[in-house]
Amino acid sequence: MVEGKKDTIKANESKEAEVPIYVMPEKFFGLEPDVKIPEAPKVIIKEVIKEVKVPVAPPLARKKRLYIILGITSAVLLLGGASFFVLSPYIFKKPAARPKVVTPPPVKIAPVTPKPGEGEMPATTTPEVSEIPAEEIPTMWQSALDSDGDGLTDDEELTYSTDQNKPDTDEDGFLDGHEVFHLYNPQGKTPVRLLDTGSVKIYKNTAKNYEIYYPSPWSVQVVDEKEGEAIFMSPTGEFIQILVEENPQKLPIVNWYLEQSPGVPVGKLETFVTKSNLDGIKSPDLLNAYFSSNSEVYIISYNIGARVRATFYRTFEMTLNSFRIIR
Repeated sequence: MVEGKKDTIKANESKEAEVPIYVMPEKFFGLEPDVKIPEAPKVIIKEVIKEVKVPVAPPLARKKRLYIILGITSAVLLLGGASFFVLSPYIFKKPAARPKVVTPPPVKIAPVTPKPGEGEMPATTTPEVSEIPAEEIPTMWQSALDSDGDGLTDDEELTYSTDQNKPDTDEDGFLDGHEVFHLYNPQGKTPVRLLDTGSVKIYKNTAKNYEIYYPSPWSVQVVDEKEGEAIFMSPTGEFIQILVEENPQKLPIVNWYLEQSPGVPVGKLETFVTKSNLDGIKSPDLLNAYFSSNSEVYIISYNIGARVRATFYRTFEMTLNSFRIIR
């Protein structure tokens, strides 16, 4: 076995000895080779931009989205329109039209108790503004606007410097129109005569022996001093006129009137008493008053012209209550 192994090794060594070996010749030592090594090619790296494609919604999805957008837009428009409709009356306000005022007929006013220190109010056979049955109310005229229902029209409130929205300007418990009628100051709680406030003036006629109050803003036209005829003109053109007629038979005032107007029933006449205790009567239309004294009759008329609304009827009543015959 050992000898066989040795024979194998020797055989292998003999084979190795037979491999050829090549050696570079000496003439080539130290010489540079003529072989040129080619340069490596330049590599250009290009940036590749990938196109990103946006996915397109299918037709049904696009329609659904369109319907949603249209629905939201319609809702906004409807909401805006509704808001505008609700708020437009406040945004575009129109001046409020003045309401039509229907003036009620004269009403009965309760008697007024006297103010302290001023004595008693005049006794009257009828209230200062009589309560007339509906069928007997004169239809040719009505009272002008009285906003607060105190007996003074709005124009009269300006005449006496009272509040047209407050029936008792001085809050003394008496209506402004009631105080004016009784010749008191409607602006002060203390008892002051209307004449002392400057709101009215006094006109005296010595030829016919009478005196009467009239509003200060009004003008006076003496038509005939000797005959006692005078006119008190208001700013509106309405006026109060005084005439004096003869009464040679010295008839009572009712008899004298019926003699002048025989067709008028006695029941159509209104009787009253002034502050100076002078008896008087009013014609059926309530625009003419009559007083008698000895052989003379004093006629005081309120002329409203072609008007259907009397602006100064309470002022007319005030002048009647102030009328005095000087003895």
